[in-house]
Amino acid sequence: MAKLRTNPITREDILEYLDKNSDFDFEIKTLNLLEKTGHKCRHSGTYTDPITTKIREFDIRAEASKKISANVTLNLLLAIECKNIKDSFPLVLQCMPRARHEEIEEMIFCAPSEVAKMLLEEGFTSVGQHPFQATTIPLHRTLTSYKRDEPVGKSCDQIGRTLSGNDITGSDSDVFEKISQAINSTYDLIQDAAKLESATEYSLTIIKPVLVVPDGNLWHIIYDNEGNMVVGPEQTCFVPYYYGKSWPYKDWDGEKTYNVSHLDIVTFSHLPKHIGSVFGMENEDIMEHLKNLKRDGLLPSEVKL
Repeated sequence: MAKLRTNPITREDILEYLDKNSDFDFEIKTLNLLEKTGHKCRHSGTYTDPITTKIREFDIRAEASKKISANVTLNLLLAIECKNIKDSFPLVLQCMPRARHEEIEEMIFCAPSEVAKMLLEEGFTSVGQHPFQATTIPLHRTLTSYKRDEPVGKSCDQIGRTLSGNDITGSDSDVFEKISQAINSTYDLIQDAAKLESATEYSLTIIKPVLVVPDGNLWHIIYDNEGNMVVGPEQTCFVPYYYGKSWPYKDWDGEKTYNVSHLDIVTFSHLPKHIGSVFGMENEDIMEHLKNLKRDGLLPSEVKL
């Protein structure tokens, strides 16, 4: 921390700080926007960071659900961090075409396990309190938000000019901390998805980390695979940022993994439309995908679709 003056801080100083720097006001605006658009939210709770094991605070966790058939519920769980960046220090994403191995988006399919239920009835307490069988399944390439060859963020910086000298400068430290928090916060949501109790027989859950920034302060530059700039710099409202993180989770019969391949960076006003596009998959398309997965042996054989 920079050395501080010894003058007492006044009420006016605090109000100036809140006006210029506070993320909290921006969090509340984002929270209100999500709740007005029908999302169930938790604000400013704590979680144990799966990397450092330290107690940390999340900004927002949001949830939406809809029935896509008589016995299947589709859920969207979002780990949302808010960064109230200014137009004097905007966020710039450098993007390239998405590679084939980066074209990945997954869901957790959760179903009651008949075997686990039977063991519970016979007194085997090691099954746990939630007799579910969870399976990580891929989204079909026609359904995923992350398609091959589309631009994907690979590097991010906040860019500004120094007060003395007016030199252009950049840093990713503040925003990358928020990105890491959003990614790490998904760990708990993945554990929840593996034992999610819904009104229907089966649940299907997508877990996403999201970083929300103010309107007008998100820019992107798009390069081709040879490193030539083909678009930008220009303002945008959404950039998918490749991260490629895998988290473990457990159901009653062992450890599984779920890939958090991307973090979505979205401007404030675009957030409802973005969530709608993620959640707006046609029910028939999802159900057809599930039937194909069952046919290929990627879903439990006892699942009735």
